[in-house]
Amino acid sequence: MNRLLLVMPLVFVMLSGCASRARQVEVAQYDLGAFSAAESASAGRVAYVRAVHVKAPPWLDTPAMQYRLTTAQSTQRHAYAESRWVSPPGLLIEHFLRQNLLPAAPTGECVLQVELDEFIQTFADAQSVDAQSSHAEIRLRGTLLSPRGGALLAGGNFVAVHDATSADAAGGVAAHAAAVRDLSAQLQSWLSRADGDPLRASTHCAAGKT
Repeated sequence: MNRLLLVMPLVFVMLSGCASRARQVEVAQYDLGAFSAAESASAGRVAYVRAVHVKAPPWLDTPAMQYRLTTAQSTQRHAYAESRWVSPPGLLIEHFLRQNLLPAAPTGECVLQVELDEFIQTFADAQSVDAQSSHAEIRLRGTLLSPRGGALLAGGNFVAVHDATSADAAGGVAAHAAAVRDLSAQLQSWLSRADGDPLRASTHCAAGKT
């Protein structure tokens, strides 16, 4: 009897460990995809911008991969249980924009400041995420700040919406990656237009200006 009493706790611990391992699910981690050589070659560098900073609200300052069901509980944000971003969306966007917009040797010292307002996969006609269409939506505000003094030189609102090819986390990732590339092109075009007035951009961004 004493031996049985000693063995039973050990068996219970072993069974609990097996059950715990069975419950563990590997979480898939995603980024925005590799920055290809073709993208690097065609990137619209902005000569007078030396830095990019992206800010995000607290609910987006997390690697959770969020989605919304607009038909049911449209005010709730949900997150995939088995999928995550490798870092919060703001950091992913900041890294991409630095690669895509910043020159190796900037001629000025202006800063592009980006405020992220939305980064989410939306299921438009769904009661659940199964077998339904969805799209990725990213909204942000960009401001061009002068060196040192940080005066506002230009500002704008930018939106990108891209359909997902599948109604799951992987489809949402691909749609978000396309949306970020779209926004990068929008920002580059906007900054180029700002540079159309040399007193407004390049001159104010020159080294040593305030």
